Amino acid sequence: MLQPAALHVDFLTRRFTEIAFEDKYKYYFPMGYRDKFKIVEGTWTRHEFVSVDREGNVLGYIAYNIDRDCMVAHSLCIINFGKEHVIFSKDLAHAIREVFEKFKFRKLRWMVSVGNPAERHYDRMCVRLGGRIIGIYEKEDKLIDGTYADRKEYEIMRDRYLDSRVNK
Repeated sequence: MLQPAALHVDFLTRRFTEIAFEDKYKYYFPMGYRDKFKIVEGTWTRHEFVSVDREGNVLGYIAYNIDRDCMVAHSLCIINFGKEHVIFSKDLAHAIREVFEKFKFRKLRWMVSVGNPAERHYDRMCVRLGGRIIGIYEKEDKLIDGTYADRKEYEIMRDRYLDSRVNK
């Protein structure tokens, strides 16, 4: 179930600190820089959620920035703190559905460092939801180990997303 991240600030602050230098999360923190996790005040520029199971355990974090002038949700952040989990996947689908159906944003954009294990999931999700891969920036992200990874950019337009929902 999705809940506002503001309800879980202490957990998120601790968890983001714990994973900051774990190799598993090197793609989530490109540029080798970690800042202390901080919830954004209000919801005008950013929406932040956590996925929780029935027992109230936080499974992951889902957030995106908002450009209200252009009605674009961008910089989608998706981080699963555990193993792949059906509840987390359903909550991610719910969050994306709300981007287009509840909040009526006209576009959703995000990027991934090429090589991230989640990349293949994003590729499939993008196609399934009527989106497209915009392109790849070569050697754009510096990872914690000092290597550089390409960065892939995605977008989903609201009208194509809605078409993909109707045609299911």
